[in-house]
Formats: sequence, structure tokens, C-alpha cells
Amino acid sequence: MAQAPTQFERLQGTYIRLHNNRVNQLFRDISAQQATSPRGLLRADLIIIDNDTFQLMTLKTMLLNDYIDNERNYYAMPTEQYHREVALQPQLVFNFVEKQSTANTFKRRRVEMRFGIRLMDKTRKTITEIYISELEREIKVNFPKTYGYDKGKICFSYRDKEKGLESKLYSKAEVEAKELITKVLKVVDKIPDWDYLTKSEYTDKNLTTPKFETILGKRTKLPIQRPTATVYLKRVELKIGGLLEDRILLDRYV
Repeated sequence: MAQAPTQFERLQGTYIRLHNNRVNQLFRDISAQQATSPRGLLRADLIIIDNDTFQLMTLKTMLLNDYIDNERNYYAMPTEQYHREVALQPQLVFNFVEKQSTANTFKRRRVEMRFGIRLMDKTRKTITEIYISELEREIKVNFPKTYGYDKGKICFSYRDKEKGLESKLYSKAEVEAKELITKVLKVVDKIPDWDYLTKSEYTDKNLTTPKFETILGKRTKLPIQRPTATVYLKRVELKIGGLLEDRILLDRYV
């Protein structure tokens, strides 16, 4: 008669099953042909197998949690008119994040930033795989791994509906904001019109002094508003109305 599993073995089996279910759900968009892509290889690295040591299981769990922590979905809620006019246009979302080593130095969560643009000359019916490949190429050309954006406390707003760019971003200087806007528009073969750029510094607000509140009986330091940091492009998502899954055009380790 086979020996019954111990409590530890039962718990370990349950843990592995739940962990791998999370991994498979998170990477369910990966096809067999994409197994050797960056996300395909990451999925394989995250799966726990029977002969993994406890230390390796722990490492895979930490990596999975870190990955999930930095992959929150972004989708602005439009007004009714905006939804009717442009919300169903394909959308590119650029996800930036601070390097983990820098965040560790300042003892904070990594600073993140998202910036989106609509593809106004495309629809879910007219967009093609050839065009998507062109987007991937332009993203890599305009956003090399060395490019860093200096996120700051000055608020800039660029609203050019015809080009599909109606977003806010925070920067240290106007030249930084203009460079990022130019790069994003260049990806979709557009040029900026700076008449659509506005600036607001909110000089009456104190955005540098940390604030504290008592939470659960403990004095807790709250995150600083509009933290300054150099962020790097980590991920670009293509959202197409009618598709349940986003197309990932770029996925980097930062």
C-alpha cells in the first residue's frame, strides 16, 4: 500500500497547483509559437516543477508577485461623447517604470507612469499584422533601452483629438515632456503641434514635504505626490476593441 502523503506534501502540492494556475492565467495569451518569446520564456521560468527546491519555489513566487505588481491594466474611462467618437479606436499604452535598484535606494515602491495614444486612422477591422510589425519596429527605434524619462512635478497636458493624443504627463521640464510626446507621435507617423500643449505647475501646493497620518494606531508616512524619478519603457500594449487580450508589442526587464 502506498504511503499517504504528509501534511507538508499535501500543502506543497496545493501551493504548486495554485501558483501554476496563476502563471497560466497570467500568460494565457502565449501561443505555442510564442514559447521562445520573452514572455514565453518568462512563463516557463515561473512554472514550479516537482523537483524544484524550496528556495527555488520561493524565488519563483517572489518574481511572479513582482511581475504582477508592475502589470496593472491601464484604461482611461472616457466620457459618453468621447466613448462614442474615439473609445473604440485601437490604443497604444506605453508603460514606464523606475529601476528597482533606485526605488530600493529611496525605500519606496517603484515609480510608474502610463501614457496612451489612440490610432485614429485605424479601426479593429482595418488594422493588420503588417502594421503591428511596423509599430513594434518604430517603438524599438524611438525608445532604446537607454532612454529614460525624467518624471517630475510639473503637469503638462497635450490634447490633439485628430492625432489621438489626449493625455496628461508630469515632467521635470518642458523639454522632457516635448521629447516624449514627439517620440510617441513618431511611432504612429505623426508630428506634434505645440499649440495643443499646456502647462500647469500648481505652485500653491506643497508637493515635496512628506505627510503623515495615523493608520491602525501607527504614524505612517504617506507617499509623496508626483514623485520625481527617471522611468524607463517597460511594456507597450495594443488594445483593440473586441479582443479580450491585449497585444504586447514590447516587454522589457527594467
